[in-house]
Amino acid sequence: MESGAGAGASASSFAAASTKGQESAAIVSFSEEEITSLRLLFQFMDRKGHGYLTKDMILANGEDSGDYIDTFELDTFFEVVDADDDEKIGVEEFLLFAHRLKKMHGAKKKL
Repeated sequence: MESGAGAGASASSFAAASTKGQESAAIVSFSEEEITSLRLLFQFMDRKGHGYLTKDMILANGEDSGDYIDTFELDTFFEVVDADDDEKIGVEEFLLFAHRLKKMHGAKKKL
């Protein structure tokens, strides 16, 4: 059910487009297990297999799980993660976001 340009990327590196021109490209390094987990999470949220997530899809997932999702935070999330401003988050954008979170978490541990 994998889709998108990066569907066949290796576990050791995953090239993805940057967000909002902050970088021309980023190499996202995850273990095989991490790639599998992230793809499963993405597929879980993309219930119909479109290959992308929309705000409505994320809100529906939140409602179904009983979680409250603040629309301001969701708008901010899309502003940061949606690199091509198409109102959809593809798997590449999702993985790049996960990579940035991983880097931030690692930097906090060093402090």
